Amino acid sequence: MKSRGPYYRLVYQDSAGGRPDLVDLVQRSANHCFAREPSRRDGYARQALARFDEQALDHALGMFVPGLDQGIGGLPVGIAAAPFAVQIRYRDTLTGTKAAFLAASRYGARWQARHVCGGTLIAHDWVLTAAHCMIPSAVKKNTLAVQLGVTDVRGNDGRGVDVDGAIVHAGYNRGGGRLSVDGKYDLAGDIYHNDIALLHLAPDRGQRDPAKVSTVDLARDPVAPGTVIQAVGWGLSGQSGEVNSVTSVLRREVFSVVANADCAKLLDYGPASVAAGPGKQVAVERVHPGVLCVRGTRTKTCSGDSGGPLFAETGKTLKLVGIVSWNKDGCTMTTADRPGVYTRVSAYLDWIDRARKHVPAPGQLIFQP
Repeated sequence: MKSRGPYYRLVYQDSAGGRPDLVDLVQRSANHCFAREPSRRDGYARQALARFDEQALDHALGMFVPGLDQGIGGLPVGIAAAPFAVQIRYRDTLTGTKAAFLAASRYGARWQARHVCGGTLIAHDWVLTAAHCMIPSAVKKNTLAVQLGVTDVRGNDGRGVDVDGAIVHAGYNRGGGRLSVDGKYDLAGDIYHNDIALLHLAPDRGQRDPAKVSTVDLARDPVAPGTVIQAVGWGLSGQSGEVNSVTSVLRREVFSVVANADCAKLLDYGPASVAAGPGKQVAVERVHPGVLCVRGTRTKTCSGDSGGPLFAETGKTLKLVGIVSWNKDGCTMTTADRPGVYTRVSAYLDWIDRARKHVPAPGQLIFQP
């Protein structure tokens, strides 16, 4: 077995296999990298914490550090199978916090450090994705881009287009905390209510190959239980040695729809308690009409797939039915029989129409009710 590297021990030696405290990770990173240069060490820690972006670091850790999630299943496929699928990524590997990419660069290649999420091209200049993929600081600094028509994200495959601004559902709720413009919210929990967002793309007058880049229609009606559907993405596909294996090549997974009532039983979830104001808690259902549950045979979407498309074949056309949102207990092989939970597109058609009437200015993040 390949031995654990020094950074693995640094991060996980006292964490009992769980996610380490993120602020503490920054300090320990500085201590490790500048052990013989105290002045540089202290300066690095101060700078990193001064512009600390918790969500960006969370993305990096979830993608590259072992023990957080393990992806399973899926087969490589060309972008022509889903030409509406897009990769959301940083413009370069220097974007975001140095701490985030310190974690990523220890384990991953440069292309891995750029990957954020998947998305779906629903119009020439609009990409639909998950709200939990949004990194407010990256939106405000105009450091996000999308790659269209890409099969292998390692090279120059596809066409890059910058993200101008973003619109997030104002009711998005993760773990009992609401996402704010400064990117602060409770990282714990898996409620993910209204997990939907739109990216507005910068003007792109270049030629797009229709075989590799095209929009997809939104499903207007709920899909019935038992319907066969597909998902594509560049998420985790297994473990290789000491790190999660992030696939650079687009992969496709096949699922069947599970009725929400059955899904709630399989996930063994009751109502969650969510803050509704100072000192006030309300009970909400995790599996509600705004989500869609699917299950595969020893396969799940996973970290990196988030925000990507779930689609069904209707006649000779493909329709977007869902957005990759969350799994209970991660996406390990031992939980492959549990349904994954997706944002149900047909439940948010009115929201999408309203949101697209408000084109964000460059660097603007809008919260749309």
